[in-house]
Amino acid sequence: MKQSIRGMLTTEMTISLSLQKRWNKKNLNPLSYLPTELKGRGITPEQNKIVNQGFGGKASAYAGGQVDLLPHSPYGLWPKGRSVLYYGYGRGYDRSFIHRVAHRGLHTEIHDISTVACHNAEQYIESHREEWGEFTPTVTVSDVRYFSALPHHDYALIYACRLLGALDDTDLRLTLNGFGRHFLDQDHPVRLVVIEAFSNDNPHVVQGPTMRLRPLSLFADYLQRGSARKIQVLPSKDTISYYHKRYRPVVFIPYY
Repeated sequence: MKQSIRGMLTTEMTISLSLQKRWNKKNLNPLSYLPTELKGRGITPEQNKIVNQGFGGKASAYAGGQVDLLPHSPYGLWPKGRSVLYYGYGRGYDRSFIHRVAHRGLHTEIHDISTVACHNAEQYIESHREEWGEFTPTVTVSDVRYFSALPHHDYALIYACRLLGALDDTDLRLTLNGFGRHFLDQDHPVRLVVIEAFSNDNPHVVQGPTMRLRPLSLFADYLQRGSARKIQVLPSKDTISYYHKRYRPVVFIPYY
Protein backbone atom coordinates (compact mmCIF):
# COMPACT_ATOMS: atom_id res chain seq x y z
CA MET A 1 0.00 0.00 0.00
CA LYS A 2 1.04 3.60 -0.37
CA GLN A 3 0.03 6.83 1.34
CA SER A 4 -2.12 9.25 -0.61
CA ILE A 5 -3.68 12.64 -0.02
CA ARG A 6 -5.17 13.43 3.40
CA GLY A 7 -3.67 10.28 4.90
CA MET A 8 -5.85 7.98 2.87
CA LEU A 9 -4.34 4.69 1.75
CA THR A 10 -4.53 3.24 -1.70
CA THR A 11 -3.59 -0.32 -2.55
CA GLU A 12 -0.95 -1.32 -5.08
CA MET A 13 -3.53 -3.59 -6.74
CA THR A 14 -5.09 -2.67 -10.05
CA ILE A 15 -8.02 -0.26 -9.77
CA SER A 16 -10.45 -0.04 -12.66
CA LEU A 17 -10.58 3.71 -13.32
CA SER A 18 -13.83 3.38 -15.28
CA LEU A 19 -15.46 1.51 -12.40
CA GLN A 20 -14.07 4.00 -9.90
CA LYS A 21 -15.45 6.88 -11.99
CA ARG A 22 -18.88 5.23 -12.11
CA TRP A 23 -19.03 4.79 -8.32
CA ASN A 24 -17.71 8.31 -7.74
CA LYS A 25 -20.55 9.65 -9.87
CA LYS A 26 -23.02 7.48 -7.99
CA ASN A 27 -21.80 8.63 -4.59
CA LEU A 28 -22.13 12.29 -5.61
CA ASN A 29 -25.73 11.79 -6.73
CA PRO A 30 -28.40 12.52 -4.07
CA LEU A 31 -30.59 9.94 -5.82
CA SER A 32 -27.89 7.26 -5.61
CA TYR A 33 -28.97 3.73 -4.72
CA LEU A 34 -32.46 4.42 -6.04
CA PRO A 35 -33.53 1.22 -7.85
CA THR A 36 -33.36 1.64 -11.61
CA GLU A 37 -37.00 0.72 -12.08
CA LEU A 38 -38.08 3.56 -9.76
CA LYS A 39 -36.17 6.33 -11.51
CA GLY A 40 -38.35 8.95 -13.16
CA ARG A 41 -41.25 8.30 -10.78
CA GLY A 42 -40.98 11.54 -8.86
CA ILE A 43 -38.97 10.37 -5.85
CA THR A 44 -37.09 13.37 -4.47
CA PRO A 45 -33.52 13.39 -3.12
CA GLU A 46 -34.85 14.04 0.39
CA GLN A 47 -37.25 11.09 0.18
CA ASN A 48 -34.46 8.88 -1.09
CA LYS A 49 -32.18 10.00 1.73
CA ILE A 50 -34.82 9.15 4.34
CA VAL A 51 -35.31 5.66 2.87
CA ASN A 52 -31.56 5.04 2.79
CA GLN A 53 -31.05 6.33 6.31
CA GLY A 54 -33.79 4.01 7.54
CA PHE A 55 -32.25 1.05 5.74
CA GLY A 56 -28.75 1.98 6.87
CA GLY A 57 -29.82 2.31 10.48
CA LYS A 58 -31.23 -1.22 10.51
CA ALA A 59 -28.22 -2.66 8.67
CA SER A 60 -25.84 -0.95 11.08
CA ALA A 61 -27.82 -2.19 14.10
CA TYR A 62 -27.49 -5.75 12.80
CA ALA A 63 -23.75 -5.32 12.18
CA GLY A 64 -23.32 -3.84 15.65
CA GLY A 65 -25.11 -6.83 17.13
CA GLN A 66 -22.64 -9.13 15.38
CA VAL A 67 -19.75 -7.09 16.77
CA ASP A 68 -21.20 -7.58 20.25
CA LEU A 69 -21.24 -11.35 19.67
CA LEU A 70 -17.53 -11.54 18.95
CA PRO A 71 -15.86 -13.66 21.63
CA HIS A 72 -14.36 -11.71 24.50
CA SER A 73 -10.62 -11.99 24.81
CA PRO A 74 -8.85 -12.49 28.15
CA TYR A 75 -8.84 -9.37 30.35
CA GLY A 76 -11.01 -7.59 27.79
CA LEU A 77 -8.07 -6.91 25.48
CA TRP A 78 -7.84 -8.01 21.86
CA PRO A 79 -4.50 -8.98 20.32
CA LYS A 80 -2.87 -5.89 18.86
CA GLY A 81 -3.80 -5.45 15.20
CA ARG A 82 -7.07 -7.39 15.15
CA SER A 83 -9.66 -5.46 13.21
CA VAL A 84 -13.03 -5.29 11.48
CA LEU A 85 -13.06 -4.90 7.69
CA TYR A 86 -15.88 -2.63 6.44
CA TYR A 87 -16.10 -3.03 2.66
CA GLY A 88 -18.23 -0.52 0.73
CA TYR A 89 -18.72 2.73 2.68
CA GLY A 90 -20.70 4.40 -0.09
CA ARG A 91 -22.55 7.39 1.33
CA GLY A 92 -22.09 6.10 4.88
CA TYR A 93 -25.72 5.29 5.65
CA ASP A 94 -24.73 2.21 7.71
CA ARG A 95 -21.58 3.60 9.35
CA SER A 96 -22.75 3.98 12.95
CA PHE A 97 -21.74 0.43 13.96
CA ILE A 98 -18.06 1.43 13.81
CA HIS A 99 -18.60 3.21 17.13
CA ARG A 100 -19.37 -0.16 18.70
CA VAL A 101 -16.28 -1.63 17.07
CA ALA A 102 -14.07 0.98 18.76
CA HIS A 103 -15.82 0.50 22.09
CA ARG A 104 -14.99 -3.21 21.89
CA GLY A 105 -11.31 -2.34 21.53
CA LEU A 106 -11.10 -3.19 17.82
CA HIS A 107 -9.88 -1.20 14.87
CA THR A 108 -12.00 -0.66 11.72
CA GLU A 109 -10.54 -0.71 8.21
CA ILE A 110 -12.86 1.05 5.75
CA HIS A 111 -12.39 0.10 2.09
CA ASP A 112 -14.13 1.44 -1.01
CA ILE A 113 -13.20 1.74 -4.68
CA SER A 114 -14.76 5.23 -4.77
CA THR A 115 -12.45 8.09 -3.79
CA VAL A 116 -15.59 10.17 -3.11
CA ALA A 117 -16.78 7.57 -0.60
CA CYS A 118 -13.34 7.41 1.01
CA HIS A 119 -13.15 11.20 1.38
CA ASN A 120 -16.62 11.18 2.95
CA ALA A 121 -15.47 8.49 5.37
CA GLU A 122 -12.38 10.52 6.29
CA GLN A 123 -14.48 13.57 7.07
CA TYR A 124 -16.71 11.53 9.37
CA ILE A 125 -13.70 9.93 11.07
CA GLU A 126 -12.02 13.30 11.63
CA SER A 127 -15.07 14.51 13.54
CA HIS A 128 -14.81 11.53 15.93
CA ARG A 129 -11.04 11.08 16.15
CA GLU A 130 -10.85 12.30 19.75
CA GLU A 131 -13.57 9.84 20.81
CA TRP A 132 -11.90 6.82 19.16
CA GLY A 133 -8.27 7.53 19.99
CA GLU A 134 -6.05 4.57 19.14
CA PHE A 135 -9.04 2.76 17.60
CA THR A 136 -9.65 5.48 14.99
CA PRO A 137 -10.55 3.76 11.67
CA THR A 138 -8.34 3.90 8.59
CA VAL A 139 -9.58 4.42 5.03
CA THR A 140 -8.24 2.61 1.97
CA VAL A 141 -9.11 2.92 -1.72
CA SER A 142 -9.37 -0.66 -2.97
CA ASP A 143 -11.42 -2.98 -5.15
CA VAL A 144 -13.28 -5.79 -3.40
CA ARG A 145 -12.72 -8.00 -6.44
CA TYR A 146 -9.03 -8.14 -5.52
CA PHE A 147 -9.56 -8.80 -1.83
CA SER A 148 -7.18 -11.77 -1.99
CA ALA A 149 -4.35 -9.42 -3.02
CA LEU A 150 -4.69 -7.32 0.14
CA PRO A 151 -2.20 -7.76 2.96
CA HIS A 152 -4.26 -9.98 5.25
CA HIS A 153 -4.70 -8.47 8.66
CA ASP A 154 -6.08 -10.30 11.64
CA TYR A 155 -9.80 -9.78 10.99
CA ALA A 156 -12.43 -10.61 13.56
CA LEU A 157 -15.32 -9.62 11.28
CA ILE A 158 -15.79 -8.68 7.61
CA TYR A 159 -18.85 -6.60 6.69
CA ALA A 160 -20.31 -6.00 3.20
CA CYS A 161 -23.77 -4.48 2.68
CA ARG A 162 -25.37 -3.90 -0.74
CA LEU A 163 -21.97 -4.50 -2.32
CA LEU A 164 -21.69 -8.04 -3.64
CA GLY A 165 -24.96 -7.82 -5.55
CA ALA A 166 -23.38 -5.18 -7.79
CA LEU A 167 -20.73 -7.63 -9.03
CA ASP A 168 -21.16 -9.65 -12.19
CA ASP A 169 -21.24 -13.45 -11.94
CA THR A 170 -17.51 -13.99 -12.50
CA ASP A 171 -16.42 -11.26 -10.06
CA LEU A 172 -18.86 -12.50 -7.41
CA ARG A 173 -17.41 -16.02 -7.65
CA LEU A 174 -13.81 -14.83 -7.47
CA THR A 175 -14.53 -12.43 -4.60
CA LEU A 176 -16.34 -15.00 -2.47
CA ASN A 177 -13.67 -17.60 -3.25
CA GLY A 178 -11.18 -15.06 -1.91
CA PHE A 179 -13.20 -14.50 1.26
CA GLY A 180 -13.37 -18.26 1.69
CA ARG A 181 -9.61 -18.61 1.36
CA HIS A 182 -9.14 -15.90 3.96
CA PHE A 183 -10.84 -18.13 6.54
CA LEU A 184 -7.88 -20.51 6.16
CA ASP A 185 -5.43 -17.81 7.26
CA GLN A 186 -7.10 -17.28 10.62
CA ASP A 187 -6.33 -19.14 13.81
CA HIS A 188 -9.64 -17.98 15.28
CA PRO A 189 -13.23 -17.77 13.96
CA VAL A 190 -14.00 -14.81 11.71
CA ARG A 191 -17.53 -13.64 10.89
CA LEU A 192 -18.46 -12.59 7.37
CA VAL A 193 -21.58 -10.42 7.56
CA VAL A 194 -23.37 -9.92 4.24
CA ILE A 195 -26.59 -7.97 3.67
CA GLU A 196 -28.01 -8.52 0.20
CA ALA A 197 -31.24 -8.81 -1.77
CA PHE A 198 -31.35 -12.53 -2.51
CA SER A 199 -33.58 -13.94 -5.22
CA ASN A 200 -35.18 -16.24 -2.62
CA ASP A 201 -36.70 -13.20 -0.88
CA ASN A 202 -37.57 -11.25 -4.03
CA PRO A 203 -39.30 -13.63 -6.46
CA HIS A 204 -41.23 -10.86 -8.22
CA VAL A 205 -38.47 -8.24 -8.48
CA VAL A 206 -37.01 -7.55 -11.91
CA GLN A 207 -33.23 -7.37 -11.83
CA GLY A 208 -31.62 -4.03 -12.68
CA PRO A 209 -28.49 -3.52 -14.81
CA THR A 210 -26.26 -2.86 -11.78
CA MET A 211 -27.89 -4.93 -9.04
CA ARG A 212 -28.27 -8.66 -9.57
CA LEU A 213 -30.38 -11.07 -7.54
CA ARG A 214 -28.92 -14.49 -6.77
CA PRO A 215 -29.95 -17.25 -4.35
CA LEU A 216 -28.31 -17.37 -0.95
CA SER A 217 -27.15 -20.92 -1.72
CA LEU A 218 -24.90 -19.55 -4.50
CA PHE A 219 -23.09 -17.26 -2.05
CA ALA A 220 -22.57 -20.18 0.33
CA ASP A 221 -21.32 -22.41 -2.47
CA TYR A 222 -18.76 -19.86 -3.73
CA LEU A 223 -17.47 -19.30 -0.19
CA GLN A 224 -17.22 -23.02 0.45
CA ARG A 225 -15.24 -23.59 -2.75
CA GLY A 226 -12.59 -21.16 -1.53
CA SER A 227 -12.33 -22.59 1.96
CA ALA A 228 -11.15 -25.98 3.16
CA ARG A 229 -13.27 -25.52 6.29
CA LYS A 230 -16.99 -26.23 6.47
CA ILE A 231 -18.92 -22.98 6.68
CA GLN A 232 -22.02 -22.30 8.75
CA VAL A 233 -24.68 -20.18 7.05
CA LEU A 234 -26.77 -18.22 9.55
CA PRO A 235 -29.45 -16.11 7.84
CA SER A 236 -31.43 -13.66 9.92
CA LYS A 237 -35.10 -14.60 10.28
CA ASP A 238 -35.97 -10.97 9.49
CA THR A 239 -35.39 -8.99 6.31
CA ILE A 240 -34.82 -5.26 5.87
CA SER A 241 -37.16 -3.51 3.45
CA TYR A 242 -35.72 -1.11 0.88
CA TYR A 243 -38.36 0.30 -1.44
CA HIS A 244 -39.91 -2.80 -3.04
CA LYS A 245 -36.98 -5.12 -2.23
CA ARG A 246 -36.15 -7.18 0.82
CA TYR A 247 -32.57 -7.52 2.01
CA ARG A 248 -31.58 -10.35 4.33
CA PRO A 249 -28.60 -10.18 6.69
CA VAL A 250 -26.57 -13.40 6.70
CA VAL A 251 -23.55 -14.44 8.77
CA PHE A 252 -21.04 -16.95 7.45
CA ILE A 253 -18.77 -18.55 10.05
CA PRO A 254 -16.22 -21.31 9.41
CA TYR A 255 -16.15 -24.34 11.66
CA TYR A 256 -13.01 -24.66 13.75
